[in-house]
Amino acid sequence: MTTNQHYIPQFYQRLWECEKKGHIWELDKRHRKNADKGIRMQAIRTRNSQNCLYEADKNTPNNAVENWYGKFETLYAESYRKLIDSRMCLCKISDKDKLMLCKLFANFSARNPLNLYDNRRNNALASCFTLGEPNPVIDRRYIQNLVAFAEGEMIEVFGGENEKGNPEMLGEFTRELYSCNVQILVSAEQNIVFCDYIIEQVSYPDEYYFPICPTMLAVFSKEQDIIDKSIRRITAEEYKRFSQLYLKSTVIERIYANNRCVLENLI
Repeated sequence: MTTNQHYIPQFYQRLWECEKKGHIWELDKRHRKNADKGIRMQAIRTRNSQNCLYEADKNTPNNAVENWYGKFETLYAESYRKLIDSRMCLCKISDKDKLMLCKLFANFSARNPLNLYDNRRNNALASCFTLGEPNPVIDRRYIQNLVAFAEGEMIEVFGGENEKGNPEMLGEFTRELYSCNVQILVSAEQNIVFCDYIIEQVSYPDEYYFPICPTMLAVFSKEQDIIDKSIRRITAEEYKRFSQLYLKSTVIERIYANNRCVLENLI
């Protein structure tokens, strides 16, 4: 029985694996005044998780949602890795890859405990159960509808294709992201970081950041002058803007990188 349940999948965190296998460098902003500046090496299996996060009743966990996520992560880890490996030399990404990034970002946002519990309280199903109430059928169905990913298995959530061949997506945030222009910014150094709460609120107005890996960053923007699905090098000004956003956010507590120097340079 798995009780340590991750809201940021381990396959994603392992993209930032440092010199010690299974570990990652972490900057805990709450301890920046400590001697170590709040920067420590941490085991990935212990980061960005909560005890019984997806259980309707923590006293009797059944791992229904946790097991479902395990299947999803196995399916998407390989496709995600292929996107990283193949896009460095291209000028654009495909519609399929854009859709995958939109779903990933929306998935991570929905799994974030801040969003998960807030949405549960405000969802139409809230009248049927309360947090902690032993009602696993409703709880599981709600969570799957909120963050379902595997096409085919949960077609009613993200839809198929309409008559014009455009993807039909019922997830509100997924639709919002897909309506944006997305640009992939590539860094010559492995200095792209990610944070503990990958959520849409930690962004500038009309602009969302999604770290893909230590060398790639997706920017979803409603600005019309951005060429959709394009790929280019990140500028020093853009990197500073992205890094300072994470550093100054009052929501974010921890920032992650694959080497200590990157975190030290943020401070």
